[in-house]
Amino acid sequence: MGFSCPYCHQVYYNQQSLDQHLKEYLFYPCLTCAEEFSSLRQLEQHCDAVIHRSPPVDPETRDEKLQLYLQEAFYKEKVIVTRTDRRKARKLVQGLLGKIMEDVTEQPNGDLYSKKIQAAGSTSTQTKIIVADEFDFNVVLTQKFSRFKHHEELVDYDLVKHSFIKLDKHIRMERVWDDDEYASIVIPNGYTAPKHFNNSPWSIKNLSHNHQLIPRWVQEDLYAKIQNSLQEEHYGAKIRLKCVPNGPAITMFVNHTDVDHEISIDLSACIETDLPVGIYGWPRSGTLRVLSTPQIKKIEEAGIILVPKHERFWYISFSKAVTSLMQFIDGADECRRTCHKILKKDFKTWQSQTGSAGLKGISTYLFKHHLFWMNESKQHMGKTYWKNRYIGDCYMDMLESLEKKCRARNLPNYFNTKENILANKDINVLNKLAGYCKERRLQLLHIKMG
Repeated sequence: MGFSCPYCHQVYYNQQSLDQHLKEYLFYPCLTCAEEFSSLRQLEQHCDAVIHRSPPVDPETRDEKLQLYLQEAFYKEKVIVTRTDRRKARKLVQGLLGKIMEDVTEQPNGDLYSKKIQAAGSTSTQTKIIVADEFDFNVVLTQKFSRFKHHEELVDYDLVKHSFIKLDKHIRMERVWDDDEYASIVIPNGYTAPKHFNNSPWSIKNLSHNHQLIPRWVQEDLYAKIQNSLQEEHYGAKIRLKCVPNGPAITMFVNHTDVDHEISIDLSACIETDLPVGIYGWPRSGTLRVLSTPQIKKIEEAGIILVPKHERFWYISFSKAVTSLMQFIDGADECRRTCHKILKKDFKTWQSQTGSAGLKGISTYLFKHHLFWMNESKQHMGKTYWKNRYIGDCYMDMLESLEKKCRARNLPNYFNTKENILANKDINVLNKLAGYCKERRLQLLHIKMG
């Protein structure tokens, strides 16, 4: 006969093992600051010392406990960004980028870039957490393209005449072949090669090969022009330019007296296109059950942009469609967005626990796609599934689902099911992330209050 845990129902061979399990996972949260304690006495001492809300009589259901903890305490105290910080940081960033891009466009061949910058990532989806210290923006190219080569088409390169210097600390993009003297290269899934005409301006021809605009060269050119701008102009802020080695974005670190923390800005060139959001078969039948016709139309109107994720080919990005979908992912009294932001906060905590390398190669980009798929997969649960009062179960289901995806190393792009977002991720890192999801879920099952 075993000894069953009353919270998670795991069975142990003896009472000592069960007691050790409860000691490890049982916690009492403060409903004012969301700090966690291993006993009711410790929680009461904390509340008395700092004049925080006294622990309530233990609510009858786990749903009630988790809503009080996750939504009323953890989310408000550990997750959301203050409006003042967000407003100041965004105003500073947009002002600096406006001045920098104005100078960039006035440099030789700077007519390739417009002064138009588009918010991307959590900047565009309004899912920032903790402090407004990271911003993502796209610099829109002035050139429009109407001709494209797509997946499985061949592209010829004279790699002696048009070879790349060795990739270094400045810019790292995906490189999937070895350079021969001459090569016919198949365009990978999810990428395209935009082609321009003979009468295109020199700023385009100078960064092209066989009438195809090369993303590596564009991003290097933008980097050089921003570097020139920062050397010649004074913007009233301390700005360091650096290209971090985990992606193609150009990163600037900004310190300014108006904001009491450092801000990092990721910049990527992008091409606006008329390519349809449904290029890979979206929306699917499951999509039609969770999104209305007007919502789908709005997402389709958002369109597709191309970004320089690959050395020679442009990545077909659905970031604007993702932004559009995130804007109405929740109805009244629903918790999808809150669960997503709590997961981002937990992820930051896990990164800090993993050491200097963090969970290398993992970004919160995949969490959005996981949320969209989960939204479809839980449709059969009914209209009340995502209600705020059930946020505990929703978030634990999210953790369990993400754990399974990581262990299976399979999470399709929501808009392009042939692209597996986890395909090139380190399996050891994915297993580590899966382990964190499992542990967090176990902890939440063991919540106690009074």
